[in-house]
Amino acid sequence: MRLTWLGTASLLLEAEGTTLAFDPFPGIPLDAALDRTTPLPDEAYYRRADAVFVTHGHLDHIYYIPVLYGNENHPVYCTAAPRKTLLRAGMPPEALRLIAPGWEGNVGPFRLRAWPSRHCRFDGRLIARTVLQKQLWTHLPHVFRLLDGIR
Repeated sequence: MRLTWLGTASLLLEAEGTTLAFDPFPGIPLDAALDRTTPLPDEAYYRRADAVFVTHGHLDHIYYIPVLYGNENHPVYCTAAPRKTLLRAGMPPEALRLIAPGWEGNVGPFRLRAWPSRHCRFDGRLIARTVLQKQLWTHLPHVFRLLDGIR
């Protein structure tokens, strides 16, 4: 078995000729058009996946899924909220497999189970820290274009 970390939350898990991608996000070049047509770093590497799993629907987990897997035969396993976002982004419904905490299934040699989890709390402290980051203000036009792109 081989586990490869690709940055941010992205992982590839490989065994016995089957590759699973978790939260595939090659990153966003800051000078890119952000229209999901800019060539992505390591795009071919991500496309090797036989199936895709989304742990939750944040931008860095789902933004490029329609580009990487929308026109090919890669099932994308996700919960209801990311599914809704991916459908709005043009993913074909037949590519999306709805899962929920407690779901269990097999993909190739892998036996998988979805566990409930909690992400960070968007409280006043986190919001203040985020708003005060220099990178946010430096790249504010990109932030608005990204937000517009996931609607």
